[in-house]
Amino acid sequence: MLAHAPIHKPLEYRDRDGEPAICETEVISLQDDRTVVIAMESLQNPDKDISASTEYAATAACKEFGIKPEQLVWIERYRRRDKEEVQSDVFYLVSFGNFRPDRGLVCNCPSGRRMDPHDWDSLSLPVRVNR
Repeated sequence: MLAHAPIHKPLEYRDRDGEPAICETEVISLQDDRTVVIAMESLQNPDKDISASTEYAATAACKEFGIKPEQLVWIERYRRRDKEEVQSDVFYLVSFGNFRPDRGLVCNCPSGRRMDPHDWDSLSLPVRVNR
């Protein structure tokens, strides 16, 4: 169940090379105090792969949206395209190995896997199909 309606907002951050980057986010507050952030590549910078700078984008999301790192549920959404037409969406659940605020990264050592219906159910969210 949701604590609040989802928020859709662009997230600006610095990528691993220190360059400005932006991704689209959907922020969902759950009733158990966790916050889901679904991040997707922005059309404003289509060559910036979210997965290449996951820890930087997740850290920026924690700061921007006031999320405690241990309550962050980070999901990356990828749109597969064929001739500029969206063919499918794929969702990856990303976890972080440790939190390193001393290095400026709240979220560090990311690892992800493709989401399945059980993952969505555990978040009490409707399944978003991986096609």
